[in-house]
Parts: sequence; C-alpha cells; structure tokens
Amino acid sequence: MSPVPDDDRSTSTTALPPEPLDEAARRARRGVFDAGAARYAAARPTYPDGLFDALAAYGVLGPGARVLEVAPGTGQATRPMGLRGWWVHAVELGGGMAAAARAHVADLPRVTVEVTAFEDWPLPDDPFDAVVCCTAWHWLDPSVRVGKAARALRPGGTLAVVWTHHVAGGPSSADDEVTAAYAAAGLQTAWSARRPREEDLTPSTAELAGSPYLGDVRSVTFPVETAYHAGALVELFGTYSEVVALSPARRERLLTHLAELVDARGGLVTRRHVVELVLARPTAPDDGSSTG
Repeated sequence: MSPVPDDDRSTSTTALPPEPLDEAARRARRGVFDAGAARYAAARPTYPDGLFDALAAYGVLGPGARVLEVAPGTGQATRPMGLRGWWVHAVELGGGMAAAARAHVADLPRVTVEVTAFEDWPLPDDPFDAVVCCTAWHWLDPSVRVGKAARALRPGGTLAVVWTHHVAGGPSSADDEVTAAYAAAGLQTAWSARRPREEDLTPSTAELAGSPYLGDVRSVTFPVETAYHAGALVELFGTYSEVVALSPARRERLLTHLAELVDARGGLVTRRHVVELVLARPTAPDDGSSTG
C-alpha cells in the first residue's frame, strides 16, 4: 500500500465542509440517515453514467477491478459500479443503510457491503485499484480520510470523491421559495439551501491537491436537471440530514411548505444540480523513508 502515515492531521484539514459543522455536529449528524434508510433508497437519485465512464477512463478500470467504496448509503453508486464487473467492497456506517444497499445489489455476486465506519476499518493487505466516496466525503473524519484512502490504493490507483452541488436555474425551479422555506425553518446555511450559479462553482480540489500523498488531481462535472412533483420533492428533502435532524413538528411544517409551493407552481418543479467527480492518484514513494 501507499507509504502514508496513519494520522494525516497536518495535511487533510483544508477542505471546507458542505456546511459549518463542528466535530460534535459532524459525528452526530452523519448517523441520522439510518432510521430513514427505506426513504433514502427510494428518493435519492443515482449518478450519471458519464461519471462512471470518466472514473473508468482515468483509473483504467475494466472488469475485475477492485474497488473500495466508502459510505455507499443505499447503493446509488454501488450498483452501477458492480454492473461494470468491478469487485466492489463497500463499508457503510449504518446497519439499515447497509441492508438496503445489499438488497439493491443482491444479484451482483462481486459486490459486498460491510457495516463499519471507514475510520475504524482495518485496511486489508491487498490494495485496491480505486477508492470511491460519493456525496459522503464531508461526513468522514478530515484528519483521517485522505491519508487512509491513499494507503488503501495500489501504486497508480485512483481516489474518486464525488460532490453534489445544488445550483440555481432550471424551468420552474422555485429556488427563491425553497430558500425562503429553509430560512423559515432555520436552515439558511444548509448545503441544500445554497443555490449558486453553475458558472460560479469552483472545483472541489483543494484538499486532495494539497495532500503530499496525492497527485494528478482533476475535476469533471456533470449537470443534472430533474423534475419533481410534490410527493417526490418531499421524499427527497426528507432524506437531507439537516431536515432529518429537525424536530418532528418543524420537519413536518417544512415538508408541508415544500409540497404547497410545488402545488402553487402547477404541480411540478425542476431542480438543477451539478455532480462533480474529483480524481487523484497516490504519489510515488520518495526515497523509501516514508512510514505508514
């Protein structure tokens, strides 16, 4: 495996989280998804086919490639990777989420899902061709994630971190109304409440580019536009951690408000987001003096 120290505290704390969460809040919030695993599985979208094409091209990943997926959720990216003939071992914090992911890939014998926190999981002796984390990197311990991911990779392997950016635009987007609804619920700083213009997005490469253990960092983006009726929008927003963390009464008010604003727009709204794939490779050992 890559010669990276176990503790990467000095080099992997530069990434900005999706919202200003302190360490206690990060630890508390990252576990809220498990109780709603069924809703998450039904409401969360998968990822564009082009994302997996780009990952395969960068990493030269063909059938039989060995992939470690970190925090797969209910398998939105796990299944597309398994369908490519990749051996995928996924490590998921929540038992309910892992069970839903297993059900989603039950017909793919090369895919396994284990219940554990990535930070606590002992890396196997055999390195992986790729480590993939989709829309969950911000939930991992920032003092551990880069170094451990790099150590899990073979020389020339691929680290792929996927971000989902909510952006303004789209016909009947209701951006202003959703922002107002979030503000009324006290969630104006939440990641999903932000709607920057797509052209104002900057690549999410700083953390990986700033690590001495990674190089050849690239960013590829995939715009996605989705139409939602009221029920579908409510189900989707009901899976967002900041909404799940609300008290039942506040959560119900917010979701009711969202349903009403969709109905007021004729029963359909369009939401736009940009899926960003950030890719990197472990750097070659220097003179053999590194430890890890």
